Amino acid sequence: MGVLFFTFWYPTKENPVLGIFIKNHAISIHQSGIPIQVLAVNVKPSKKIYHIFSEHIMDENGIETHYIHIHSRFHKWIFSMPFILSKIIKLYISRHIEIKDVHTLHSNVLFPCGVVANSIVKKYNWIHVHTEHWSKMDHFIKSHPFGYLGKKTLREVKKISAVSAFLKHKIIPFVNNPGKISIIPNVINTSIFNFCDLPHKHETNDSIVFTAIATWNKPKCPIYFIQALNEIQLKSDFTIKLNIVGEGVLLDEIKALDINFEINYIGKKNSFEIREIFQSTHYFLHASTIETFSVVIAESLCCGIPVVASNVGAIPELINTSNGVLSENSVDSWVDAINKVLNTNFDRNLIASESAEKFNTQKVGDLFVEFYKNFEV
Repeated sequence: MGVLFFTFWYPTKENPVLGIFIKNHAISIHQSGIPIQVLAVNVKPSKKIYHIFSEHIMDENGIETHYIHIHSRFHKWIFSMPFILSKIIKLYISRHIEIKDVHTLHSNVLFPCGVVANSIVKKYNWIHVHTEHWSKMDHFIKSHPFGYLGKKTLREVKKISAVSAFLKHKIIPFVNNPGKISIIPNVINTSIFNFCDLPHKHETNDSIVFTAIATWNKPKCPIYFIQALNEIQLKSDFTIKLNIVGEGVLLDEIKALDINFEINYIGKKNSFEIREIFQSTHYFLHASTIETFSVVIAESLCCGIPVVASNVGAIPELINTSNGVLSENSVDSWVDAINKVLNTNFDRNLIASESAEKFNTQKVGDLFVEFYKNFEV
């Protein structure tokens, strides 16, 4: 008997990075030997009033994948209506999925997915387990008109996994049994993000290369490390270079500043291109006001790159004195943290090996096997 892995965040041809962290969880479950098929719902804007169609494919990893595409000029309204979504998805399941092949419905992200899943399992008598990635999950429960359904879902699901202890603690107030919550981190593709010790990484007298990667919108706050690097450059005899990967409105603020070091605005890049950037990177920077995991920090660590990052959310679960430095979100604190990392001798090979051990596909797959252990899958 198998798992129907259910999500509203999942890569598509048009957007191959959408929910990639959820797809990587699906891959880890599949490679662990658990029978799994994916049901991904894609609600997106369109000039059409309403257009729905489906795809049924075998993906490049050998995972049977069902897509329900809902395109509408009213996409935001549709996305926020779990009762309508439940009817659409139940109809698809009745026509395209062998009910007897499914034992467990595994939902991802509380709204709308988890709430919709809680309705579906009642019809088919499936077991419902849930994985949470969403930093605003608690805000949704407290303030959204359908928040009560989210709270009901968390109480009724058989098991919950959270990608960090930070997120687990946010979930605990809404469940009747905290013991049903496990911590299962995101997967890092260690066939791409792995250690490569290049000689110039140790030649820091002439120039030091920093890299920062994000979608540059709030809650990210790059202004802290930008201004910190500016101050450090004024007092240093080496040259600072910063790679900024990604796009977003916050970059306009940075571009308007008077900067005395080199910034390379690289734009969006795929995993292989990021890996190439990491090969010439001495240190990774990440500033934010909230993080439920931070895949980019984990990717940089798997490459053996020490990290300076904000002391918020789940980031302290990733950073310790052997692989980086935590900073409070002020310019002075960022100056101190970057100077500290510059004056610390890190074992980059050890950083990479310890991180790969935590976040590789097999390790996460084993955690999911344990997660499902108390009931037959």
